[in-house]
Amino acid sequence: MVRPRKPGPAAEPELRQARDEAAAKIDGRIEEGRKLLEHDIRSADELAQRCREYELWDAFNTELLGQLFTTSKFAEEYAWYGLLVASAGSPLNVQVKRFRDSVDQRLQRLESIGQRLTLIPVRATVRPLPESVIGSSSTDDTRAVLARIASRFRVVAHQLLRRHDGRATLNITDEYDVQDLLHALLRLFFDDVREEEYTPSYAGRSARMDFLLKRERTVIECKMTRDSLGEREVGDQFIADIAHYREHPDCSALVCLVYDPSGKIRNPQGLKSDLERSPGEMSIEVHIVQ
Repeated sequence: MVRPRKPGPAAEPELRQARDEAAAKIDGRIEEGRKLLEHDIRSADELAQRCREYELWDAFNTELLGQLFTTSKFAEEYAWYGLLVASAGSPLNVQVKRFRDSVDQRLQRLESIGQRLTLIPVRATVRPLPESVIGSSSTDDTRAVLARIASRFRVVAHQLLRRHDGRATLNITDEYDVQDLLHALLRLFFDDVREEEYTPSYAGRSARMDFLLKRERTVIECKMTRDSLGEREVGDQFIADIAHYREHPDCSALVCLVYDPSGKIRNPQGLKSDLERSPGEMSIEVHIVQ
């Protein structure tokens, strides 16, 4: 008779991404969760809407934690209990309190995980952001910098709103605001940032790219979702753009940044995968900031 082996100790989780990138993503989810608590819920319909928003937020958090770490330890810790539901026929104020308790519970777990990130080792294969990348033409370095900018974009956008004495600031309300902030961040790392470059004509028309890093041969295109620009429209626009960018002599890589603060893109990983596998020699990298 073969005796079953005694299971060994569970593997300790490691970070799949750079620590500050993981921290930025968790901070972004915490900010989104706090928004759920800003609403004054006065009816059963409003509560039902908030609960739907909670479920989407909650599911995204669980998936994110599963992707950030090499084991499911933190995803399971976060998702130990679901939405706290009041008993049938409970008064609205009791149901609302249960809802708020659920959000608070999840926020506390995200905050706890975020605080422990300094204790979690980073997987050896994760490439840290180079200490000096200004003017670098290395493809890997360029991609690392742009990934870092994307991971911090939402945090920076929110920080700009917290100015002393309520002074004027950049409030991200449309695509032009996204471009202005992105342009400033690019200037931190790259010497030659060209805006509003035009592509050669394709199918009878040319297109204007948002930014060109000429030395790095990289085009950066950014979009911000709105009521008329959801997941499908973003995908269609990028597919059309890709055809134009392939014709540009200085473009060997395309980086797409989508700012989606209202969560109109329900399947960000699916959209990212579809666009990045577009055939051709030009490399494509997509960052969806929610």
